[in-house]
Amino acid sequence: MPIYKGPAHHRSMNIPHAEISAVDNATATAIAVGGTAVQFTEFDTNGASYDAVPDQGEDHILISTTGTYDVQVTAAVDSVGAGAIIGQFQVQKNNGASEVVPHVNVDLAGSGGEMQSISVGGLAALEAGDTVEFWVENETSTTNLLVESISLSVKQIG
Repeated sequence: MPIYKGPAHHRSMNIPHAEISAVDNATATAIAVGGTAVQFTEFDTNGASYDAVPDQGEDHILISTTGTYDVQVTAAVDSVGAGAIIGQFQVQKNNGASEVVPHVNVDLAGSGGEMQSISVGGLAALEAGDTVEFWVENETSTTNLLVESISLSVKQIG
């Protein structure tokens, strides 16, 4: 007979997880060089966490326990220049040392005329001490990108 361990929602709270987010951000991410990713630095809220450290001041999540993590980003993005662009959105670790889940590309109209919803996610092998960040890239020019609302979360699954 199984041993009762309390309600499932109480057990799940002991799984390492963390979230950082921003809502109604109006500061565009400056793109100095087309085709070069830059870190998104406008997170303003630390979310729920356990055994991982959300740090909106440093714009990353610090991993405390080595394992396999489900990494998820949802965001509303737009270009703020006159011409159409291709934006690339990615999750990297350790200040941009490497991409941890597959990136997504989105065609965006110019002049802030086309807000798009994006989702980036996948499984990542992360080690204690790794940081997880959100990065943006304009593949076609130096037009800045606006990430209006975003949530970046990690949850250990193995």
